[in-house]
Amino acid sequence: MAVEEAEDKGQRGMGEGPSSLRAIGELLRGTREAKGVAMAQAQMDTKIRTKYLEALERGDDAGTPGVAYFKGFLRFYANYLGLDGPALVARYKELKAVTPAPTANAPAGEPGKAPPERPRPLLREAGEAVSRKEAGQVNRRAGRRFPFLVVAAFLIVAVGLLGLAYARGHKAPVGPGSGEAGQTAGGQGGTGGPSSTTPGGTTGGSTQTGPGTGTGTSGRSGTSGSSGPTTTPDFAKMVVQTTVVDKETTRYVLNAKDLTVDLDIVERCWVRAVADGTVVYEEVLEAGKQMKWTAKGKFVIRFGNPGGVRLKVNSAPVDTGPVEQPPKTLEFHVKG
Repeated sequence: MAVEEAEDKGQRGMGEGPSSLRAIGELLRGTREAKGVAMAQAQMDTKIRTKYLEALERGDDAGTPGVAYFKGFLRFYANYLGLDGPALVARYKELKAVTPAPTANAPAGEPGKAPPERPRPLLREAGEAVSRKEAGQVNRRAGRRFPFLVVAAFLIVAVGLLGLAYARGHKAPVGPGSGEAGQTAGGQGGTGGPSSTTPGGTTGGSTQTGPGTGTGTSGRSGTSGSSGPTTTPDFAKMVVQTTVVDKETTRYVLNAKDLTVDLDIVERCWVRAVADGTVVYEEVLEAGKQMKWTAKGKFVIRFGNPGGVRLKVNSAPVDTGPVEQPPKTLEFHVKG
C-alpha cells in the first residue's frame, strides 16, 4: 500500500510539477523510501555515487560536478525509481529559468527581495568574466601588439626563405688537386676513383687525378632514406562481438591478449574505472587530465559526460558519443 501511495503521489506531483528544486528532491527521496530501497542499494544499482544521490534528494544541483551532470543524474535516478525522468528534467530547467522580479528600493540581501543587478560579463577567458572596461583594455593592448606581430612574422618568413636558398645553392667542397686548387708538378699522372653508396640514397663517386695533372673532380650525391607513415589502429577491426546491454551500456569483445586504456579529458567529467573486477579509479577529472590503465581480461569504464573525453583502447580511438547525453558505460573483454 505504501509503495502504491508513493507512486500515486509521485504521478500527481509530476502532473502538477514540483514547485522548487527542494520539492523535486523530496519527491525522489519519498519515492525511494516508500519502495524500501536503501541508499546503498540505489548507489549499487545506478552506479551513481552516494553523495550525488543525496544532492539529488536535497534538490541541490551545486552538490554535483555541474548542471549537465545534475540533469543526467536526475533523469537516470528518476527512471530508476519509476518516475518520469525526462519530465522532471524539463521541470528542473523551468525552475532554473525563473528569476524573481526586482522590487523597487529593496536593500541587497534582504529575504524575499531581488538582489541588485550585477554587471553582465562581456568575455570569459580561463573561466573568469571580463568587464566591458577590461575588454576594451585588452583590445587596445592587442591592437598595439599587432604591428610587432606582423613584423615578427615577416622576419621569420624571410629567414626561412634565405635558409632554403642557401641550402639549395650550397655545394660540397672541392677535394685537393681538383680545379683551380690543383698544383702542377713533374711526374706521371694517374687516375683513381673510389665509389661509395650513401645510406638510404644513390651511389656517389669521387675521381681524382694523380700528382702533376692539376685537374680532378669530386662529387657526392644521394637522397636520405625516409620511413613510411605511421598508421592508427582501427578499433572496429579489433572487435569480435558487440552487445548493447541496455541504453547506457555497450559491451565489446576484442581480439587482443590484454587491454591498455588511455583517457584524455576534454571537458570536466566524472569517471569510474574497473580493471579485472577491481575499482581502480572513481573521481571527477578536470579538462587536460590524462589517465592510463591496463587490464588482463576485462575493463569497464563509466563516464558522467561521455562527449567530454577522448578514449583509446590498445592505441585505437573509441567513439564515446556526443556531449549532452546521459552517463555511459563501456565494457571491454579480451576474447577467451
